[in-house]
Amino acid sequence: MNNKVLIITNKGENYGTGHFNRSNLLKRHLEKMNIACDLLMGKNIPKEIASYQLVLLDSRDDEFPIEIIEKKNYYLMAMDNRGTGRKQCDLIWDTLPHINMNDDELKTSLKNCILDPVIYECTPMTTKSKIIRTLIENIESNSEIDLIQYAQKERIELSKELFHIKLIKSNKIGTYFGQTFFEALYLGKEIYLYDISEYHKQLSDWFTAKWNELPDLHDIFDGQGLHRLAILIRSILTGTL
Repeated sequence: MNNKVLIITNKGENYGTGHFNRSNLLKRHLEKMNIACDLLMGKNIPKEIASYQLVLLDSRDDEFPIEIIEKKNYYLMAMDNRGTGRKQCDLIWDTLPHINMNDDELKTSLKNCILDPVIYECTPMTTKSKIIRTLIENIESNSEIDLIQYAQKERIELSKELFHIKLIKSNKIGTYFGQTFFEALYLGKEIYLYDISEYHKQLSDWFTAKWNELPDLHDIFDGQGLHRLAILIRSILTGTL
C-alpha cells in the first residue's frame, strides 16, 4: 500500500509530547504490517493529500484541517477528541479514560489504551498495582519512592528509553494522571498519584474510585490497545470493517 494513512498530530505548548509519541508508535506498528503511513505535525497539508485513504487526528480537541473536510474523500478517525473533531469524524477511538465516560466507555478506553511496546511486552501486573493519592510535597520527602515524574520536565530529563528501563525496575512511582500513570498501572507499581491542576485532580479522584470499584478493569487493561487500533485501521483500508 502507498500513502494510505495520514496521522495528524501535534506536540509542545499545550499539547505536551504524549500525542506525538503514541502517533509515532502507531506509525511504526502500521509499517510493520506493510501499511504505508505518514505523520504530519500541525496543519500544513501535503499536496498529495488525495492519495490517502484514511486520516487520523490525534491532536487533543482540534478540528480536522479545512482542506480535508471540504473534500471528504477520506475515512476520518479521531483519537480522544472532545472537541469539534469528535463530531467531524466517521469513527471516534477513545484510548484514555475521561471523567464524562460511563462504565462501559471507561472499560473500552482501557482496552484501547496505547502503551509503548517495551511496556506491553512485559507481563501485565495490574492486579498488583496500588494507587495512593498524595501531594507532590509528600512525594519529594519520601525517600522510598524510586522514580518521580515531574510536570514540565521531559520524563525527569531522561531519554524515553532510559526512563522506561528505570520505570520497569522501580517499585514505587510518583507521577500525575497521564501516560506514565497508565504505564505504571499496567506494570503493577505502587503509584503515588499527585495533581498538577484542578482538572488532573478531578480525573485522578474519579479514576481511582472506579479502579477500586470495578475489579474487572484490571483484566480489561491488557496493554494490547496499539495492536487493536492497527488491526482496525487495516480492516477499514481493506473494506472488511
